[in-house]
Amino acid sequence: MKKYAIVAAGGIALSLVFAGPLSAQPSLSWNWGVLTDKSLSFSPFLWTNGVAFDIDLGLRLSITPEVYLTVRNFDFSQAIFIPSAVLTLHSRGTFIAAGVAKSFRVGAEIAGNPVPDVSCKLNVGLRGDSMKFTVMIYTPFDAFLKEMAIGGVVGFFF
Repeated sequence: MKKYAIVAAGGIALSLVFAGPLSAQPSLSWNWGVLTDKSLSFSPFLWTNGVAFDIDLGLRLSITPEVYLTVRNFDFSQAIFIPSAVLTLHSRGTFIAAGVAKSFRVGAEIAGNPVPDVSCKLNVGLRGDSMKFTVMIYTPFDAFLKEMAIGGVVGFFF
């Protein structure tokens, strides 16, 4: 299973590299979505919102610092602050990214918190002129893709 995932990710990355040039698009986005554990049980159900800023490095690459605030059922006494930085490969309306994230608990502990303390962050998504959809994964380095938090966000550019 892991070999197939690596081959699929490599194929997607190569197709993105050899696709056409990236068009000029806004680079600051405000994102809203949900986050859960690998079972997709949504227990706990976590709401997440944050910002991402693409800093272009070349034709298809950018460094993207991101900051998310994740709360359980809109209870801000149980929150996680998650800054991250990812290297993003863009092409024609799609993107794939990998980087590192660090989570900080704000307030009370969230029971069943799926977000690792320090983790590898993976993003894949679709990008339009005014919005984007991102699937994101937080996975610990020592249990790569065995333990993870999975989420989806919709982002709006401004």
